Amino acid sequence: MTKSIFTNRGNDTWIAEIACAIVFCIFTFAYLFFYQADLLTMEQHVLSDGLTKYNRTIGAVIITAILLLLQQGVDAATKRTIKMPALTYFPPAMLLAMLTDISPSIDHGYSIGKWAWLAPLLLTAWGGAVYVSARHKDSDSPKQKTIVQTIWENILAMAALYIFIGATANTDRVFHERMKMEVMVAEGKYKDALNVKTSKADKDSTITMLRAYALAREGKMGERLFEYRVYGGSEALLPNGSTVKSLLLPKYEIFRFVAKPTVEKMGVTQYLKWMKKHRYAKKPLRDYLLCAYLM
Repeated sequence: MTKSIFTNRGNDTWIAEIACAIVFCIFTFAYLFFYQADLLTMEQHVLSDGLTKYNRTIGAVIITAILLLLQQGVDAATKRTIKMPALTYFPPAMLLAMLTDISPSIDHGYSIGKWAWLAPLLLTAWGGAVYVSARHKDSDSPKQKTIVQTIWENILAMAALYIFIGATANTDRVFHERMKMEVMVAEGKYKDALNVKTSKADKDSTITMLRAYALAREGKMGERLFEYRVYGGSEALLPNGSTVKSLLLPKYEIFRFVAKPTVEKMGVTQYLKWMKKHRYAKKPLRDYLLCAYLM
């Protein structure tokens, strides 16, 4: 029987395998818990129509565990022939990138987007790298690598995977800031929402709407709104479903806080004046109308 060109992984790489597993688990959990939790909260809320709620701790643990199991499956499927253990983490890393590549327009429907062509291309390239790694024999090298060299090679490969995730997932700073604020507002943490620092490049009218609502809930809209950067004019004070919209907080809840929802399309100032004229106005409407005039 002809001997296979594939040889099993050497015993001296087990430390590198453990190091890769530890680094992957730490990075994935931290990435999900600290950086992408707000976007995943919104994604689950939108895709489930508000029926389920994402928990950042439980979610990070479950996703990390599933991705680690996927890596173990890749390792078993290739019969441990891949010489560099870090290569077995590419499919989980790509899945993590796809999961956190969340579009701001996800409320209009989920789309796989660029991954329709990028995923097959990357998997083909990865398959080629796996084949080369499997064919490589330790005896082909002029000298044996030390354990330290093996570990560093794998850690650098893992670092390249993290760069790949950062380059392909959603890292829009303004969108992250908006979703962080919206999660806090939806949870009734208005003071925390107002303490969210936004970048100087912030030109997001939804952030203005969220700040106005949080300040109104605190009873400080009239005196403090213009301490913050405002963008979008008076139309940014209330949701309009397009340029100003909330993905977690129901828009009717905002309108009911000010006056009452309306099915007619009208500008913010017109809406506020109409509600005041027909005596549907609630206490916050006075501040909203004053700020609308000033904006």
